[in-house]
This record gives sequence, C-alpha cells and structure tokens, in this order.
Amino acid sequence: MDVFIVSIADFCIILIFSCIECFKHEDLVASLGLERVKGSLNNNSVEHNDMKIGIAYIQCCFKTHKSFSELWDFASFQELKVLEKYARQVEGALFKGLSPWDEAFYMCNMKGDSFGLDYKVVASYFPIQQCIEGLKLITRSLFGAVLKEVSLAPGESWHPDVQKFTLHHPAEGDIGHLYIDLYSRRGKYPGSAQFALKGGRRISYDKYQLPVVVVVCNFSRPSSSSLPVLNHWELETLFHEFGHALHSLLTRTDYQHFSGTRTVLDFVEIPSNLFETYAWDYRVLSRFAKHYSTGESIPLELVKAMKKAQDMFSATELQQQVLYALIDLTLFGKKSVPIKDTTSVVASLKSKHSSYKYVEGTHWHTRFNHLITYGAGMFSNTAIYILGVFIVLLI
Repeated sequence: MDVFIVSIADFCIILIFSCIECFKHEDLVASLGLERVKGSLNNNSVEHNDMKIGIAYIQCCFKTHKSFSELWDFASFQELKVLEKYARQVEGALFKGLSPWDEAFYMCNMKGDSFGLDYKVVASYFPIQQCIEGLKLITRSLFGAVLKEVSLAPGESWHPDVQKFTLHHPAEGDIGHLYIDLYSRRGKYPGSAQFALKGGRRISYDKYQLPVVVVVCNFSRPSSSSLPVLNHWELETLFHEFGHALHSLLTRTDYQHFSGTRTVLDFVEIPSNLFETYAWDYRVLSRFAKHYSTGESIPLELVKAMKKAQDMFSATELQQQVLYALIDLTLFGKKSVPIKDTTSVVASLKSKHSSYKYVEGTHWHTRFNHLITYGAGMFSNTAIYILGVFIVLLI
C-alpha cells in the first residue's frame, strides 16, 4: 500500500521556506513601530494606535499564511490521491469519489490498516485513572508539585462526575485547586476546555488568592459493565487541557486579569500544546499507560506504530490549520466593505486553500467558537501546531 508521509527533512525544508515568506514581509513588520510613533505625534489615543498596529500585523500574518498554504498544496494533494486510492480499494465498484465527510473516516481506517493498529487495543492501555496518574507523574517530575485528590464539600460539585484536586508544593504549600469533569452528558458544555473559576492574584504583601480552575471534556461514558478507558486522541485532549490548567495554577501575578491563560493570545496555546507532546513520548507513556486487565505497560512497538500513523496526512492537517487562520484573518482583518455573508467568504477560501470543495448549505464556521474567542488570532494556533508536530517527529 502506498503511504505518503512528510519526512523530518521535508518538514524542515518547508518550515524554512515559510520563515523566508515571513521575512519577505519584514517591511510591514518594521512599520508597526512607526505607526505607534506617528500616532503619538498626532495625539491619537493608545487604543487607536494599537488598532492600526493590529491591522498591519493581521495583514502581515495573512500574507504569510497564504504563502504557507501554497507551499503545502502539493503535499496535501498527494495525500488526497493516496486516500482516494485506499477508498477505491475498500469500496470497489461503489466508489464515486471522496466527499468531505469521508475524509476523517478513511484517514483513521487507513492509518490503522497501514500500521496494524487496533484502536480498541490502544485504548486498553489508557484506563482513565491511570491517565490521571500520568498527569500527577509529569507534574511531580517537572515542578516538584503533588496533584492530590481531595473530598468535595456538600453542595460544592455541580455533578457526581466531578473530581477535585489540590496542587501542593512541599516548600510553598497549596498552589491552587482543580476540578475535572470528563464525561459527556445532556445539557453539558460541548467540546473540551479549561476555565478559570478564580484567577490567582496578590491580595496583600503576604497573602495570595489561589487560582481555581476546571477542566471540562466530553469523553464517551463507559457502560456499567466496562472499565472507563480513553482513546489516544482523548488522552491528547486531556493532556492539552491540563496544560492550560497548569498554566493557570502555576502563574503568580499581582492582578488576576493577567493570571494564567489571560495572557497575550500568541502565548495562550504554547503550554497546552507542549504538554500534549508527552502523550507521544514512550519514556512517559511507559510509566503510566498500563493495560486495564493485565497491568502490562504499553509496548514500545505499539507506540512506534502510533507515531508513524500520526505522521500520515500531516500536510492535509496543517493545510486545515492554515485554512482556519486564513478564514479568521479575513473575517477580522482590514476590509473595504463590511462582510455580511460570512458563508461565501468561507466557501471561497476553502476552494482556494483546501483539497475539498465547500458543501453548499453547510455553515460549520458558525460552530467554530475560536473565530469569536480568538478574533484574528488563529494564526498563533497554526504556528504552535507546527511546533508541536515538529517536537513529536523528533521524539
């Protein structure tokens, strides 16, 4: 079976070219400081100056991401051809071409078939309590802090699924408190996220308000007869959101408005994405990923196969991240007239920067909450995604 994988060398070459594209627009970046000086001389407000600077920055990012998308077009097109060949072999005479809703299904199946992966077998090494032990292990190894579960006071929890933990350091005492709410249920917030219930802040010279955060996920609830286990992509999600939680718990600031993830947008996703890479490191996995019935540590060869499967379709996945950034930068960037029909904007960008055509009658971007919460900041997610992929390739 043909498998198209971007090698580390290919990845480095494309990354270098993308950096060159950034430097092509250095004149625009250099002009940002001049805008602030000019604004000050003209007695413009700080907000006005920063808005002009932000618009110039967005223009620069848009040009860079557009060039980046063009660099990856060939690789993603080759991956699409490989995927079509696989789907044709599976469907035979019934194959009529790939539609956007087929992509994830066949990618997942092809990865499994190419490297002999049974995702149920993989999940058997990730009982939920062992995964939480993994969080404790890494936190203790990195920061010398202990994450310990504590009892909930009457009425403190909003649901019986919720668990509470305290982060404690031997020298500093309690650092903060964490709630986790992992399973999907009716009426619950969709998706996965970390929320700060109370930001850390200095109350007085010798008194500090400890941060209180919650990690919310929507993992599949196990049946009453089965032990709760996570798929590996669910483990990644848990590690990602816990990375956000650690960011909030370990920060020490005078004002809670600057606590944890309440920082400049370019930095928000760095701790979470870096923490996510531990879900791929065998040195870490071997210490907590234990089979739910035998207690056997996850085999090295299985982790190697998982990483090879992860490398497949990397160009397509990066192209998708770039598309998100371009949509965000277009909707929130400088424009000559107000955009009233966001769907047509998304359709146009998808046709130019994706291997798939836009499906008429769909409006998926209206459910993409990062378009609102990140407001012209998705480009930072793309850059951090690249960093995370690069680290995983080197592990």
